[in-house]
Amino acid sequence: MAHVSNIVLAGIALGMPAYFVIRSKRFGVLLGAAALWLLVFLCEEVSYAWAGSPPQEYRSSAVEEWLMGGWISGLVYCSLLWLLKEGFLMCWRGLGLMRHPFNSATVRNALTRPGPAVTGLPFGIVGPTHRRY
Repeated sequence: MAHVSNIVLAGIALGMPAYFVIRSKRFGVLLGAAALWLLVFLCEEVSYAWAGSPPQEYRSSAVEEWLMGGWISGLVYCSLLWLLKEGFLMCWRGLGLMRHPFNSATVRNALTRPGPAVTGLPFGIVGPTHRRY
């Protein structure tokens, strides 16, 4: 059962910052790094409490190192998630452009099509003498 709880805690510690990075538009990386720093520390404490293990000598130094240097790993993790998100969005937009390529003829026709002063009809409605190509 201890292994399942550790997997759940790791999923929480890595999933919440990913949610912040993906959903936030401006401060996602910083918010995700702060969340990762705090959640890893809290999940480690919960894991030790659930395991009921006695205090160990090296644990205090590991906690101190995480409190001082965990920001760097949080920034690296969240920056990689942000790059992955932006790369996915860029590929998605590019796929849409490949499906519907830009046609300069439609812009030229829209610019040279007679407007309401000539036809007496609003823009977008073409009279019987003008054909839309």
